[in-house]
Amino acid sequence: FFRSIMSNDRDEVGKKVDHPNLKVETDENGPVEPNKDDLFHRSPMRERGRGFAASPGTNHLARRQSRATNTALLQDRPFPIDGQKKERAFRIVLTGGPCAGKSTAAALLQEELTRHGFLVFTLPEVATLMFSAGANWTQFAQTAEGLATFQTELFLLQKQQEDSFMRLCRCAGKPAVVICDRGLLDGKAYCTPEVWEAVKVNTKMTEKQMLDRYNSVCALVTAADGAVDYYTKDNNAARRENPEEACKVDIKLRECWEGHHNLHVFHNTGYTFKNKLDAVVQSVLDLVDGACQPRKFPLAYTMEQCAELIPVPYVEETTEEISLANNRVLRAVWSEGQTRFYLLEQAEVGDSLVDRASKIGAEEYHKHLAEAAPNTKRTKQKALHFCWADKSWEIYYSQSAKSNCLLTYTEAMADLRDLMPPFLEHDAEFYS
Repeated sequence: FFRSIMSNDRDEVGKKVDHPNLKVETDENGPVEPNKDDLFHRSPMRERGRGFAASPGTNHLARRQSRATNTALLQDRPFPIDGQKKERAFRIVLTGGPCAGKSTAAALLQEELTRHGFLVFTLPEVATLMFSAGANWTQFAQTAEGLATFQTELFLLQKQQEDSFMRLCRCAGKPAVVICDRGLLDGKAYCTPEVWEAVKVNTKMTEKQMLDRYNSVCALVTAADGAVDYYTKDNNAARRENPEEACKVDIKLRECWEGHHNLHVFHNTGYTFKNKLDAVVQSVLDLVDGACQPRKFPLAYTMEQCAELIPVPYVEETTEEISLANNRVLRAVWSEGQTRFYLLEQAEVGDSLVDRASKIGAEEYHKHLAEAAPNTKRTKQKALHFCWADKSWEIYYSQSAKSNCLLTYTEAMADLRDLMPPFLEHDAEFYS
């Protein structure tokens, strides 16, 4: 299947196709090896940077000289394009079914976060952008190849948009937040399993990598579920679902994000629309202001027993922390074959100090690791992450809790009695 939709008129992905009219430039030393970006153009279905077909008649030398000139101009800039000073930046996803209130929530978040001193970027929904440009989803969805092509291009366009604004955030001179109208994993809800696998191959990304891009996921439930009288198609030309279809899409979208460590679901039942939006804003403020600390409940189980008792899918993680000077901590996290690195630093929030984690690359991690003293103690910890009652929970081993494990939940909510997982018996809340 993948071979048929990804190869097109080539023998295999990435294979160069010779062309009889292809001209080779020469100099005094013989043939000049042209850059493959000059020789080939991207095919509609490809892995990023692969899958090229011949493009004859190109003036390779002229393009090469032009590219060299552009590179020199970039190098002459007084500031590097990515910026040197990296400010604190958050990436928040607003997801959910049609007519859930995402656009209104984004506007409120921009207003409230700006008042709190953040630079805020609200990114448009890429699918709506493509629909408005004339890309009819139903036309491409008639074949597996067409759907895989459409979803791949949507994915890459969305990723580029997010990455560009995150780079702006890090050299903006102040803390910043990027509000994404849908995230990369939303595309999974609109794909068959086979097509989604093709999208992951084409984009060279795993679902874990997609999840880890975002600091928080706010899933707003469609008005079709619990507030059907307010469901409408009038305010979005790209909206095509009836209420029943909207509910099905809403459930699929939530399932796509269930593996995220900071997933919040906002329902309609029992709340006014204003209550719902206020809850969204508060959850984001709790995250970016560092005001919310984990709620901890001791469990009388081992980690192995907890894993057996959890009746829903869970993710197991192993974390290693290494202390550095100036109250900084290096953290490495292993999960599902992937490794993530973080640098934890303390920041003042009001009258207290809170830990703030910044995601870093492997090179920066090992650079900081070299700063650690030779006898620095490494602390390892295992954790289980799962979703229950539309909330994200974590179980981890703790020596200070006088019990085997702690059940933790992070959100500014006074009463958790109706949300606690009933399959785990716990003691009174633990304060550390």
